[in-house]
Amino acid sequence: MLVLVFLALAPAAHSGPWPRPPGEQFMSVSLEAPHNADSLAQAFASVYYERGLKRDWTMGFDTGANGLGYSKAYIFLRRPVWQGRSARVALALGVGQQSTAAGVGYALRPELSWGRNLTMLQRSGWLTIDTSAAYVISTQTTVIKSETTIGLSLTPKAITFLQATAEKETGQPLRTMLTPSLAFQIRSNMHLVGAAVLSPDQRTKLKLGLWMTF
Repeated sequence: MLVLVFLALAPAAHSGPWPRPPGEQFMSVSLEAPHNADSLAQAFASVYYERGLKRDWTMGFDTGANGLGYSKAYIFLRRPVWQGRSARVALALGVGQQSTAAGVGYALRPELSWGRNLTMLQRSGWLTIDTSAAYVISTQTTVIKSETTIGLSLTPKAITFLQATAEKETGQPLRTMLTPSLAFQIRSNMHLVGAAVLSPDQRTKLKLGLWMTF
């Protein structure tokens, strides 16, 4: 979600169409849970990892699970396929396993990412749109997901970003979420992230996470 210069200041949950430098690694660990103790089974824990490879390739894994039995686990490769003056497009392919309403199975997940750097209020920012279609082979179920993120660097150590998510599974209603977030640098290679996950389909969740580059 960030151009290379901006990545040095504020790594995002993933780098979208901008490849990581060869050898650079990034990890995001997060937990989102409802503030209502009666709904703690909806708590969702996730781990996301990226490593930059040669020739603009990025590899990584994307995993998560909640207490209701939902889980996902993907290994992926991503590479930019187009670059303009201020925007880029990248393609990715993930292979793994995902839960759906129809059951759990092995899945393929192609993804298209578009992003560009922005200047807003005399501050550096970015905009990305990430769209994926996970196909679970055994259940012949497709999960289409689109995330639009806009972010702004408030200070050299703090950034804010807003993410809008829409997800549609075969045979299921559309689910939407809006996630306003704030990330603050607590070490040279680490950010603490706080957010609220707002959705008409579920109780409001609070999210806490760490971003780490190494």
